[in-house]
Amino acid sequence: MSTKVMNKNWRRISCGLVLGVVVAVLAWVAIPSSNSGIGYASQGDGCGATYDSPPSGSAEDFFSWATTPEASDVFNALHEKIAGSPDFLDVRVHYVTQTILVVVAPGISPPRAATDDIEQLVKTINAEVVFVAGCASAADLEVAADSARAAMAKVVTEDDFRKFGGVAVSIDRAKGRVVLEADPTIGKRIVDDMEAGAELVDLVEGPAPSFTSRASDSPPFSGGAQYTTYNAGVPAGLCTTGFGGRYSYFGGFDVMATAAHCGVGGSVPMGAYNSGWQIGLFYVNGLFSSYVHPGPPSTYGRDVAMLFNPSVSYSNRLYSDPGTSPRYVVSYGDAYAGTPVCTNGRNTLSSCYNLPYDYNATLCALSPVWSAVKCVWVVRFVPYGGAVVVGGDSGGTVYQPTGGNGARVSGTISGSGYGSLFVTPVSFFTADGISPKT
Repeated sequence: MSTKVMNKNWRRISCGLVLGVVVAVLAWVAIPSSNSGIGYASQGDGCGATYDSPPSGSAEDFFSWATTPEASDVFNALHEKIAGSPDFLDVRVHYVTQTILVVVAPGISPPRAATDDIEQLVKTINAEVVFVAGCASAADLEVAADSARAAMAKVVTEDDFRKFGGVAVSIDRAKGRVVLEADPTIGKRIVDDMEAGAELVDLVEGPAPSFTSRASDSPPFSGGAQYTTYNAGVPAGLCTTGFGGRYSYFGGFDVMATAAHCGVGGSVPMGAYNSGWQIGLFYVNGLFSSYVHPGPPSTYGRDVAMLFNPSVSYSNRLYSDPGTSPRYVVSYGDAYAGTPVCTNGRNTLSSCYNLPYDYNATLCALSPVWSAVKCVWVVRFVPYGGAVVVGGDSGGTVYQPTGGNGARVSGTISGSGYGSLFVTPVSFFTADGISPKT
């Protein structure tokens, strides 16, 4: 069985350890608007500024409105509309005023038919839409982000990662900025070595990004549970289960999804355990296990792993906060613009109000158990409030609550940085043949 799995870009691995950094919580902010000559609001001199109109309503009201099926459907539809259009850059949501902000490419006056279509869609949830002039084109932002990654590969060594921590690169399309999260020592070095777009970079100086269980679980195993990894019979670290799934190759079999950085390759197969039960042996995405820093983004991996033990079973159940009923996975899909998600980790339990900002961000950090720097593609979220992920939460579920006690799986926890949550989207798992059980 292991030979076949390895032939499908999977590696069985042998131990696990997790690091985490407390994330700074950022309040949701609104973009001030004003009428302009081209028919939509303009940020004017506010491009790249920090917008300072935090919501004052309760988190419960915010979350109640944002997670209604009607609102989620509209957010997803808006994301699909702008994804293939050169006229629009991003969608943001101000939850207190229930205003949808659609960011327009700079210098573009969108076709009236397109703006009317968006306005009619937003009206179905009794919200207003404001069209906001963007600060930089999508092409210029992508060039700057790629330039930052190339500079990192040149000037940041593995010893630097050991000393100063990780590096994350993402794009804030609404503000027209590339967000570089790093220790200032290596962050400034990266900016100075960039060949293009350095003027578009915001260097965020704070806790450097890093890779980030419930205590007593038994078959059928659930998502959000603690597990301990063992290396040659010795406890090596703690992580969190993500979601019970089905692996589609070789006739199909049930697995538990989690994070690849929680384990490492070796001659002794690594097992993940909870309360004496072996949840499974580790199998890791080959793109993750084969990556060696430095390398171009085309070689970056995915933080995708699965646990497999044919003697146990896995369910669609997710642990929830103490005193509340568990949730059950009823659907899955990546989180779209404007849609808040919850995280489900060993230490921080269920914490909500995280909003997606960049679907093509990267996280590079030292993975001590691999004794190497690993770079992965992630979705960057910005926490709106509540608890944030810490060490031991890695691999845990990222989900959106649905009606009753249901949940829509959006991915798994990969790491955290200064004001950011890094998520491996569920589409990475499905691409590797792992689909959440419903």
